[in-house]
Amino acid sequence: MNVFPLEPDKHFSAVVSQCEAVLKTGARMVLVGGDSGGLKALGIATQKVTGADVPVIQVTGGVAGQLSHAQPVILSVDLQELAGKWVSHPRRLTGMSPAQMIAQIDTTPGNVTAAAVFGLAPALDDRGRTESCAALAILQAVTERLEKGAG
Repeated sequence: MNVFPLEPDKHFSAVVSQCEAVLKTGARMVLVGGDSGGLKALGIATQKVTGADVPVIQVTGGVAGQLSHAQPVILSVDLQELAGKWVSHPRRLTGMSPAQMIAQIDTTPGNVTAAAVFGLAPALDDRGRTESCAALAILQAVTERLEKGAG
């Protein structure tokens, strides 16, 4: 995607239009990196394409209520919710393990048409390996869930 981080107004509308273009092809989409602004843009684009409200299901919020298998949903994965032992410079010890996040991803109801994975910037030194390994495992689970579609 072409992004314009130094031009917030241009950036957001560009992300929305590019997400919309991808989703119109029938492809499933995952945004990786950045902050929750990408999730908002993805939500707007998905709503434009489907013509309906598309709920966002947060991995850390538990499994959403009774959604039909056909209900399009967006999966939100905030990697800042990883437990302190999974990050190089923990500020807190609470949170979820990668395995817990993956279990939640696997059980997300509905037809997952898009996902946003954001919120973790590994340390720029040799201690960033823990975050990178956890993030890659979680991203793989998101990819598999998108391939599955309706769940």
